[in-house]
Amino acid sequence: MPIQVRMRKLRGPNMKKSMPFEPFRTHTQAVNLQDLEARFESGADVTIEALVAHGLGTRKNVPVKVLAKGEISKPLTVHAHGFSASAKAAIEAAGGTCVMVGSEAPSTPAP
Repeated sequence: MPIQVRMRKLRGPNMKKSMPFEPFRTHTQAVNLQDLEARFESGADVTIEALVAHGLGTRKNVPVKVLAKGEISKPLTVHAHGFSASAKAAIEAAGGTCVMVGSEAPSTPAP
């Protein structure tokens, strides 16, 4: 019998010894605007540590990305690893600022 017939097959991402599923994919944890609206007061400085303290962004070493699900009416200064374009526009329309973690200068809206 040929060797490829005698060897067992390791298929699928859930097999114990198979290759990991999408090994080069960057995973992020999502934080929605409705969660920021419900958990933070107007004018608050929303950092990664503040998100963890309020029960958002709980996984260590996984970047946080702010998504635009829901509405926001409070001016907040949000520090995160990433922002969707519509979330960034909504935060800035409410009078807040978006700060990318790693670059401490507030991001400016695109012309």
